[in-house]
Order: sequence, then structure tokens, then C-alpha cells
Amino acid sequence: MASQVSQLRGQVLVVEETLLLESFALYEPKFKLNASHEYKTRLDGVRDRQKAMVKNGEGGHR
Repeated sequence: MASQVSQLRGQVLVVEETLLLESFALYEPKFKLNASHEYKTRLDGVRDRQKAMVKNGEGGHR
């Protein structure tokens, strides 16, 4: 039990550090995109797929 508590405390410290860095807009990117136009292209594709799913009755809540 003591080792589990120690492990969980370590995880809390990692989360706290991550939150602190993110509060200063320093974060690890989740996407491997090199430029803003790549992000926009990817986002446009996701939105197009979402629209198609809604039109086909596959997306959204009923």
C-alpha cells in the first residue's frame, strides 16, 4: 500500500507540473503538425467527416 501511495504521489506531481506549464501556454503538442495551415487542413477534414456523419444519421444524439 505504501508503494502505491508513493506512486500516486509521483503521478500527482507530474500532473501539477503539467498544469503549471500549461498555465503559461507551454504544453506538449498532441499533433505532429509543423505549421498552422497543416492544423487548419486537419481540422477542416475532421469537421467535414463530422458533418457527413450527422447527415448520414451516424453522429449526434437522438
